[in-house]
Amino acid sequence: MQGLQPSVILASALLWASASVKAQETLPPQDMFPQPTSPVAEQSFAQFSLLGPDGSMNDIQRIHEPGAKYVKIHFSEFNPPVGMFVEVSNPDRTEIYRYSSKHRDRLTVDAERGDDGWNRFSAMSVSGDTAIVRLIGLARDFNPQDHRVTIDSWMHRDLEAPTIPSSSTIQKEGGDGKSKPEFSCGAEERYDAVCWSDTNPDEYDRSRAVAMLVTADGFECTAWRVGSDNRMFTAEHCLRDQEDLEGAEIWFNYETNSCGGSATGSPVKVTGKELLATDKTLDYALFSVNDFASITKFGNLGLDVRQGNVGESIFIPQHGLGNPRQISLESDMNTSGLCEIDDNDMNAYGVGTDIGYFCDTTNSSSGSPVISTATGRAIALHHLGGCLNMGSKVSLIWPQVKQHFNNQVPKGDGEISSAPPNQAPEASWTFDCDGLACSFDGSGSHDGDGEITEYQWQ
Repeated sequence: MQGLQPSVILASALLWASASVKAQETLPPQDMFPQPTSPVAEQSFAQFSLLGPDGSMNDIQRIHEPGAKYVKIHFSEFNPPVGMFVEVSNPDRTEIYRYSSKHRDRLTVDAERGDDGWNRFSAMSVSGDTAIVRLIGLARDFNPQDHRVTIDSWMHRDLEAPTIPSSSTIQKEGGDGKSKPEFSCGAEERYDAVCWSDTNPDEYDRSRAVAMLVTADGFECTAWRVGSDNRMFTAEHCLRDQEDLEGAEIWFNYETNSCGGSATGSPVKVTGKELLATDKTLDYALFSVNDFASITKFGNLGLDVRQGNVGESIFIPQHGLGNPRQISLESDMNTSGLCEIDDNDMNAYGVGTDIGYFCDTTNSSSGSPVISTATGRAIALHHLGGCLNMGSKVSLIWPQVKQHFNNQVPKGDGEISSAPPNQAPEASWTFDCDGLACSFDGSGSHDGDGEITEYQWQ
């Protein structure tokens, strides 16, 4: 990839710059268009202890929810005696998490439930419809008044039906053919990411940096890695504060093994670390994760800090409806048959904050990257539906978060082609005169895709 080139402002004090300002329109209320996280997970409640009154181990608990894609155990009391630990796993033991009086594997904390991350917390979810919970070891210095391990509930999520792809080599199947304007624009064209691995390998490769975010309440959104450091984006209405992040899981590599199939590989799950920046108007949240090294192999996306051109091709990797990763690439609403920017100056929670597109999205797609096909970089962050569906412009998000990237626009690990063309800077200046002696100030000038390094005056 060719790096971004610094821009030079050529401004003439003899010429007056003119700018057209879009007439302010009535902004939509914040609950009109958002594609919310999907309320799909359920809570089951039961009270049972893993410790007997004498410190002995009770029977292994097998928690089974037929048809669930995951089960997530909550401990209301957790204080095992020294020498014992709790193991939570799925039946084939591809996912195992262990918790003792001194050690904790990954876990999540729901402050609203009174969790403290030590005596009350949720274990990481295990994939599939069954969680095996066992107490292992030999208790030392058991005290029945102090030492307790109690499960009071578990969260589980039913599977959604798979979708089948459409391309020049894959026949479209399934679907009811009905238009759902609040979700899909025309026929639904969100398809399993793996369906594009052969015909569109670049787009498939870019989708690897996209993850599913599961909140403490079982709501789901989409998130994605940005740049090579420990940074991720999602929508602000998915993560509003640090407590939301501490209760969340982030799943990478959650995709089907075959096109239109239901079987998936083992996702790599991490937890949220620090909420770095949010903004309600642009509806973004920037955050970091724990165990960052475990997700670096899935790549990362760069940022495309341009306005974007009407007619420019785009695609959207996403976890719509909390399903395994999908890609929206085609659109029957455009004559090209492909997703593209249909409006680059739309009002959302602010004037001119969004680009609009007919590219299909749905609940839980919020937070997805809207990627320019030409550059492989995210040009917007999807957050609203309505056909046109809408994404906040990265060109507006970038000035608010650039300090978290050392003021350097991040590149992706494997961008599709060349860097976006250098955009002309916008000259802006003020002056103050005392007779024929005048001073000029050009610090108000702006370069959306680079840094201003020089001013020239005539």
